[in-house]
Amino acid sequence: MAMTGITLVSANMATVVLEGFLYGSFLVLFFMAMYLRITRYALSAKIRPAGRAILNPIFLAAIALCIALTAHWVITVVRFYFAFLYFDNGRAPLLFWANLSQPTEIAKTVTGQLSMIIGDAMIIHRVYLIWNRNKLVVIFPILCWSGFIACTVGVTYQLSQYTLGDDVFLSSSGRWITSDWILTLITNLYSTSFIAGKLVRHMMFQEKMESHGGSHLRSILAIMIESAAMHTTWAIFFATTYQLQSNLQFTVLDLTSPVVGIANMLIYVRVGLGWSTQEEGTNPAKSSGTMMLATPIRFNVNRTAEGEQYAYGLRTLGSTAEGEQGKSSV
Repeated sequence: MAMTGITLVSANMATVVLEGFLYGSFLVLFFMAMYLRITRYALSAKIRPAGRAILNPIFLAAIALCIALTAHWVITVVRFYFAFLYFDNGRAPLLFWANLSQPTEIAKTVTGQLSMIIGDAMIIHRVYLIWNRNKLVVIFPILCWSGFIACTVGVTYQLSQYTLGDDVFLSSSGRWITSDWILTLITNLYSTSFIAGKLVRHMMFQEKMESHGGSHLRSILAIMIESAAMHTTWAIFFATTYQLQSNLQFTVLDLTSPVVGIANMLIYVRVGLGWSTQEEGTNPAKSSGTMMLATPIRFNVNRTAEGEQYAYGLRTLGSTAEGEQGKSSV
């Protein structure tokens, strides 16, 4: 039996307000990140074709994430109006929200899960590029990501078979939901650990070589940890509310999509601000706040087109630095 204290109606009403606020915050960050990225490529069009700013995995994934979040928020608002205006003339909002097999509820679940799938794919892509496109490193997170997709299909199907009066915490859908969140949590922890490990390795090497790039690597490491901490903390929050069988888990679940979006866009905005500072000729070492945090790190090695697409400005950061001691420069 679900914990008392938070009713299903109050949980869903809180969702409408909080998701609207978080979605608005995401939109601001999204447009800032896209503007900064396109502007940066336009300023350096002689070196990098401006079209590459759009036709690359990072930009396309961000667009897809924005579409998924927008659809999720729209469905949340539509369900609010259905509950209080159209379903039984607004006399039974509890019955409307309690029926998890409603088509609008299924659609909301799909868009929410899709945003998490895209978010996990983006962090796996970061690992792949930072580790110099080493496929062995991303095999495990890809397997977890694939399992997450399978669980998403399972959750969606189970919800479509839901009958009013079933206990979502004890039904088959509950086991799919638990597996779902465990897999995305493992993916984020694994990916962040490998990214952090690679950055720490390069920081140690640069300090050994008395290079001045260590502070920039620490800043990038901080960005990665902050982003992962936001996503991971929210996943643990949901797991806690779900295991306690509290209706608060419905609010936490619905807010996951904008949280994932904000966690990603915060990184790109801070990186974009660093790019803009560098393009204007500002000394990165003297930049403050988010400017310095996003300063690109460059190594004098061959760069591939895929490496140029990396949104963090880490130019072949996964290269074997030990073999480039005489060539590396920041």
